[in-house]
Amino acid sequence: MIDWQPIETAPRDGSRILVAMSSDFMKYQPWDAPSDEYCIFVRWVEQIGYWVDDFKTFVADNDITHWAPAPVPPPATAHQRMRDAAAISRHRKDDV
Repeated sequence: MIDWQPIETAPRDGSRILVAMSSDFMKYQPWDAPSDEYCIFVRWVEQIGYWVDDFKTFVADNDITHWAPAPVPPPATAHQRMRDAAAISRHRKDDV
């Protein structure tokens, strides 16, 4: 279960957090997502004084109602590590 907290208590240290969007924000979006289920990941960018999502879009404080710590992703499997190493190797060959 997610431990939602008021946005006023969110860390502003650049760490990635999960936020719940307000119904006011949702009514202006082109997609048809229920407002009580719409959450995104953001991080605070001190230089500009805004939350920024993973797509580099600004999100204002009044568009967010609550926050929760971002979950820790599962560790990579051996197969994922091998695939990533192969991709890096191919990329390095392309740069030569």
